[in-house]
Amino acid sequence: MNIISISSFQDVFQRIGLIKSKSKSGNYEIWKSRERDDLFTVLPLAKSSHDYEYYQEKNVEFINYLLGLVYNEENKEEILSQLNGYNYKLINRIQTKEPYSQETVPYRLADVLINKNVNAFLYFFNQKTKGKIPLGIKNIRLNHTQHGSFVIPVSIELVGQETFPTIPSQINKTLRDYLDVVDLISGLDMSNEEKFASSVLENDLDSTLVRNFIDSTSSVAFYKKEYSDFIQNVSISGRSNPILDYQLERKYKNFPEVSLAQLQPASVEFFEYLERKETERDEQAIYAVNTTIEVIVDALDRGGKVKFSVVAVGAQRIDKPFKASIDEQPQVRLNEFASAFITGEVLELNGDIRKPKHKLGKILVHELKRKNPKLTLLDDITEKK
Repeated sequence: MNIISISSFQDVFQRIGLIKSKSKSGNYEIWKSRERDDLFTVLPLAKSSHDYEYYQEKNVEFINYLLGLVYNEENKEEILSQLNGYNYKLINRIQTKEPYSQETVPYRLADVLINKNVNAFLYFFNQKTKGKIPLGIKNIRLNHTQHGSFVIPVSIELVGQETFPTIPSQINKTLRDYLDVVDLISGLDMSNEEKFASSVLENDLDSTLVRNFIDSTSSVAFYKKEYSDFIQNVSISGRSNPILDYQLERKYKNFPEVSLAQLQPASVEFFEYLERKETERDEQAIYAVNTTIEVIVDALDRGGKVKFSVVAVGAQRIDKPFKASIDEQPQVRLNEFASAFITGEVLELNGDIRKPKHKLGKILVHELKRKNPKLTLLDDITEKK
């Protein structure tokens, strides 16, 4: 059994609003409901206690009851997941046309759906928070039902964030906003380059975010089309945190399920036209030397050129991230950029930047610093002990 820390139980009990007292022996805490004296639980204060595992099981059941959840295996696993680290779930769903076995689900589509969806969310979250709140992505698993539905939940966990001062939490709000944006992407006008660019810009969407879902070589739309004979629908959704969202109205606990049925791959020419239009509309002009530049890596090419979204220059915060690039770089630095592209983290560059109005920015890099070097995307998929 995975032993949960004492402090994790204590934090949950406090958030739910229980009152704490101690047993006469001092070896246990008694956590009691404010409304009912007969509603209480016991928490041993030593993990080495002979009855710790017994009370852990009872306390998980108790938390389920207090949160109004049915005590079944799924909800039990959810509470254990939260006790190991508060998280929200990004849900990826693939619905097949026939009830295929798990082995026949198009692996490439599932892999791309997870990675593109996670990359897009991290990019969106970092833009919203200017990279101030690091995220961890973990605990990815494939679930199969008899109806041919493959559900892949991805846990989104705050890293090193001990408290959640806002209600709804930052992740709750941003995940909800993200799903709204994906819904807009799924309904873009793909008639021609002009209408495509207009619909992206009118909805204030970012081309990098859009590319994850509909580029013509490796996007969700590309692989959905590739496996169209087998796939009925692909959708994404979210799952709230039953503990952090305990006080929220129901409408803030439920996340919409966004169908990607209408997604179509867009050609390279569509995106080239869109990026030109994005740049032409950008009124920002920034010139600075030997300054700190915070960026998110958008793309790398084989020639060593790297494209970024710039989120901050010096002490100046950018209201809307703008695009910039650097020319050929040494391989060691390209490896760092490639790693940051995978994790979606914000990089801190020291260097010079030149960004005229209506033009792509150019960056001369003197030094590169990874702000959150321990942040990983898909390499840590086990529960914390």
